[in-house]
Amino acid sequence: MRTSFISLLAIAGLFGTSLAAPILVGVESRATANATDIMNDFYTQVQTHTGTINSTLNGITSDSSTAQNSTAQAAISKAVTNIITAATTANTALKTQKRNLEARTYSALDQQIISGTSANAITSIAGTLGLVQNTFGGVYTGGLIGGLAGALGLVLGTLDAIVGDVLMLAGALVGGVLQGVGGLLVGILFGKW
Repeated sequence: MRTSFISLLAIAGLFGTSLAAPILVGVESRATANATDIMNDFYTQVQTHTGTINSTLNGITSDSSTAQNSTAQAAISKAVTNIITAATTANTALKTQKRNLEARTYSALDQQIISGTSANAITSIAGTLGLVQNTFGGVYTGGLIGGLAGALGLVLGTLDAIVGDVLMLAGALVGGVLQGVGGLLVGILFGKW
């Protein structure tokens, strides 16, 4: 009888644990993005929106009607607004990242990568604005620069506070390369006239 009692206990124990076995529940893990990821995402968005502007400009010729020009300008203004929104989003993400990772330090290589990405974004925007100026003139383009310069300045300022020396490195990468409206934008952002 003892053997059957022990067997009964073992079977009951196995049955009980199979019913009470833990259920696997997915755990969400949120890794805080670092400055490199944030700026890569920002640059991707800049490429998308400057591509939209460039393709819009490709449809404009000297024979385009006033209505076609107005439609193109509306599309360009919307794309510029989207770049400003992307810059604002990047700035917010950078500020959050700064609070979450105060102790993180960036190596010289990280600084160069982030500076390069920042310079590419600025160069892309400046080059596109140069094409806008060639097509629609300085008055229209000047109206676009104010909001862009403000939003980009915030991103670069926050980025420089987190990573350090980004403004100096990015400014060195784009300084002297751009002319016209692109040079004006770079001058505003990096203090190079």
